[in-house]
Amino acid sequence: MEHPSSTTSPSFDCCSEESLYKASDALTPILDVIVQHPYFRYVRVNTEKECPYWAVSMLCTNQDAPCTVWTCNPEEVPKVLQCEDDMCHVQLDRVHHSPFPEAIPKKFFVGGRDPHAVYVNLVDNVEANTGYVGFMAHRVWDAIYQENCFFEQGVVSCEREKVFHRFISGLHSSISVHLAMKYKLRRDGTYASNCSEMHRRVLDHPERISNLLFLYQFVLQAVAAVKGTFLGDVHQFVSGVAVEDENLVVNLKSLFSASQLFRNTTFDSKALTAFLSTHRLLSQVTQHMQNVTTLMDCLECEKCRVWAKVQTTGLATAIEVNTAIDGAIGELQRSKVVSLMNLFRQLTHSVRYVGTECR
Repeated sequence: MEHPSSTTSPSFDCCSEESLYKASDALTPILDVIVQHPYFRYVRVNTEKECPYWAVSMLCTNQDAPCTVWTCNPEEVPKVLQCEDDMCHVQLDRVHHSPFPEAIPKKFFVGGRDPHAVYVNLVDNVEANTGYVGFMAHRVWDAIYQENCFFEQGVVSCEREKVFHRFISGLHSSISVHLAMKYKLRRDGTYASNCSEMHRRVLDHPERISNLLFLYQFVLQAVAAVKGTFLGDVHQFVSGVAVEDENLVVNLKSLFSASQLFRNTTFDSKALTAFLSTHRLLSQVTQHMQNVTTLMDCLECEKCRVWAKVQTTGLATAIEVNTAIDGAIGELQRSKVVSLMNLFRQLTHSVRYVGTECR
């Protein structure tokens, strides 16, 4: 699937490529340990929701890394982390209803009791090439990119909204990097990369690399903004395994001290919020992210669907955090914290791969 072209958008990012590659190299090993903790490793998600737009059937071609998700027995999940919700079901917060489009709530709620949701261990279900290709894969991404159109004063405006395009293109690029770098599963459990695919999908397209780095800075800024959530009440991460819980606290502290980018502004979120607010588009962004997460139910690859929903939920969370007025973020649901951290880890790997592999 080709990324649609985009003209230049307003610039809100401010880091050099070199500094981002350096940061990703330092953060990767720490994030790899963090996401293995039960708090971040387990998600509960409905992998069999029907696509609301067209009929789909599961189909993949890679027998070494099939589309099927290996689900968990609920007893494997610490009781304190068990829930009845679909942790990747994004819903708009309609508490403050208004008939005016610009008043659509900018916050969203993740969850909703779902008896069909299952527990998935993300560590055991690596985002990798499954051989999922063809018309339907392209159709989903085509529909997602069409979500780049917004309404401004009653008129459809696609050209102005390059920022949203860059978010989606950056995520698409990151997913493509993981598929190329984990192209074929070896017998020893490691993955072989495919540099031809890496070049075809990402490295030969400077705009895609630019959009990946743009999104990375945006998400890094969101993680930095909720530092208090990660380092504040450590009891929220209790899993019942004392050693793992203690190690998580240590690694979270190491994460925020591992790169100066957490201490310096990497993305001008205030300028972005002002830009979106000026054109009355801020509230529409959340609506579009809800649509994007729903479109992920149309992916025929089960594993692709889970990772896509986790990461789009993480992106929606980053948008909510970075556009919070006067930094009034509030308490984040566990599903948002989990999806944001896993998205950040996947993006960090992608940026590191782009900076070091297949060059």
